[in-house]
Amino acid sequence: MEEETSRLAIGLSKEELKSIEPQLTYPDRHLTLRSYIDGYTLSQADSTMWIAIRGNRVAHAFVKKAYQVNLSRWFTFIEQSHPELQQEFATKDNGAKAKRAAKAGLVLATTSPSKMLRWEKLLPDFLPNRRMSPCLIPDT
Repeated sequence: MEEETSRLAIGLSKEELKSIEPQLTYPDRHLTLRSYIDGYTLSQADSTMWIAIRGNRVAHAFVKKAYQVNLSRWFTFIEQSHPELQQEFATKDNGAKAKRAAKAGLVLATTSPSKMLRWEKLLPDFLPNRRMSPCLIPDT
């Protein structure tokens, strides 16, 4: 089951509903009479699948709208009963945000759990000496 879950998680890497919906049909049918994907407690398969869905905006919105009731029930159950997964997701998401920011030429440094300090390079047209301007933004 863990191999299938890994394959499904990889299939959720695209953010297109047409390619995601078929990937979510199998887990929805599988979870008809189950609370967990594999076994009777949280497994690696559950963690992998939950993080893959939560990390994909399109899949997350699709599951939250409860088009596939069993998958939506499972997702909400895992989210409420295992807050450690949300922390793990937040850690991975912050790492991904930092990588995207580095590619865009931004430098991010966390100042507190609720705030993030962001330095943006100003365009040379607006500031000839290319100084950097700090601004505080909330961490989302």
